[in-house]
Amino acid sequence: MEIIKNYNEVKWISEKDPEVMQKTIIGMDICKSSNIRIIKMRPGRKAIPHGHEQLQVYYILQGKAKVRIESNIYDVEENFRIIIKPNQIHSVEAIGDKELILLIFDEFDLCLDFNSPYVDY
Repeated sequence: MEIIKNYNEVKWISEKDPEVMQKTIIGMDICKSSNIRIIKMRPGRKAIPHGHEQLQVYYILQGKAKVRIESNIYDVEENFRIIIKPNQIHSVEAIGDKELILLIFDEFDLCLDFNSPYVDY
C-alpha cells in the first residue's frame, strides 16, 4: 500500500454514464468498513433514485445540486453537507452551469447513533 499517492495520476472512471466520472480515494484495499470517492457530474446529469445499506455523507466541493432524499428535495451548493441514512431512497441532479463535484463518504459500519442530539440532521 502506498503511503502517499498523487491523485492527479489516478484516472477518472465511468461505470455507466460517461458524463458521470469518479475516483476512489480510499477503497476496500485500505479500509473494509468505509470508502471515500470523488464524483464529477456535468450540469443536467442525474443519478437515478436508489438506496443502499450503508450510511453516506456527501460534501459539495463545486457546483450546485438538487438532492432528493425520500420525498424531500434540497437545493445545495458548495460547502454543503448531506447525510443519507441507510436504506433511504435518494438521487442527485447537477444543476446550474458548473460541473458538480461531490466528495462521498460511505460508511458500512454504522458509526452514528441516529437518536443522538449531537447529530444535526
